[in-house]
Amino acid sequence: MPDDSTDSQQSNTLLILSIVILIIGIIGIPKIWVSEDDLKSLTGQLDSARSTVSWEFRQKRRYPNEVDKHHSSKLFFRLKGKQQDFVLAHNIGDHYINEQFESILKALKSADSITVWTKSKNDETLDPKVYRIDCNSTPVLEFHPLHLENSVATPILLVAGIFLTSLALIARKRNSRG
Repeated sequence: MPDDSTDSQQSNTLLILSIVILIIGIIGIPKIWVSEDDLKSLTGQLDSARSTVSWEFRQKRRYPNEVDKHHSSKLFFRLKGKQQDFVLAHNIGDHYINEQFESILKALKSADSITVWTKSKNDETLDPKVYRIDCNSTPVLEFHPLHLENSVATPILLVAGIFLTSLALIARKRNSRG
């Protein structure tokens, strides 16, 4: 039967480890959560726009001899007088057309005024991440504050940190009783 000092050391180590994991998860929150206050708008008229659908081939992680293939849809556009190229990309699987991008392209081409919302830190970036598009003050690409594709690890670290912290606190409580 292990002594109380070993149990106490293990629960303290688990608590420290879980707090570190939780802090790393909390640090990652700004990568997955974007507030509208973080966005900057660029307004102008359309200079050029096009959409493409192409095959993408990627080597499978588990089976290096196999290739995963899918269609990738991209929408490229530029505003007059702006140096940024705006690109939207989406995996459309086996489909041959991305109806959402085609709808946005049509709205871009017929708009007198286009407002593109990007993250404020992307001011100098030549291809900033687009979070929202308005054509003639009407949203054609809606803003969504949660972007899990940016960091899948963050929610996993948060859940693991909370779970492990709970375990460590339960273990400490048991050790203090015994």
